[in-house]
Amino acid sequence: MRDDIAFLFDLDGTLVDSVYQHVLAWRDALEETGIELSVWRIHRRIGMSG
Repeated sequence: MRDDIAFLFDLDGTLVDSVYQHVLAWRDALEETGIELSVWRIHRRIGMSG
């Protein structure tokens, strides 16, 4: 019996569209440092359109 090890990488949008979760994480991190940005301002800077 073989003990194969596999790694699965999801380049955003391949398996799961997690852009919105990234936006919320960035917003929370920025707010912790005193920077307040709206979700749409962060979203438009992520990915190919940013």
